[in-house]
Amino acid sequence: MGKKGNDELSNGTFIESEQAVYLYKKHFRGAYARSGAAMLVFFFILIGWRLGTYDLQAFLGCGISALYLILLNPPTLWILKRIRKRKSYAAFSILINILEICGFTAAGFPTSEWLLPPGQLF
Repeated sequence: MGKKGNDELSNGTFIESEQAVYLYKKHFRGAYARSGAAMLVFFFILIGWRLGTYDLQAFLGCGISALYLILLNPPTLWILKRIRKRKSYAAFSILINILEICGFTAAGFPTSEWLLPPGQLF
């Protein structure tokens, strides 16, 4: 098995079985972290909504974004477990990162808009 640094997918066409297990475990830990962060964002917006800081629209926006981030994990992990070509694995890994960025951006937008006093958006 090769190095496990930045060049984990750089050698050969197919992923070795040991390396596939290592990469899958790495993505699995990332999925747990992503789900935990999404739940944390949701619970903060829930508390803010119950205290009257955020309106229902911001609460629903963050809730839907958190649900998206949590539900993103099972299909992506299922696909990653079956990919054996290095370039496909690397491309799908980048796609997961892009989808994650979109989800966290969507989760943060309603809250960031409502943190400003009325009329102070620009």
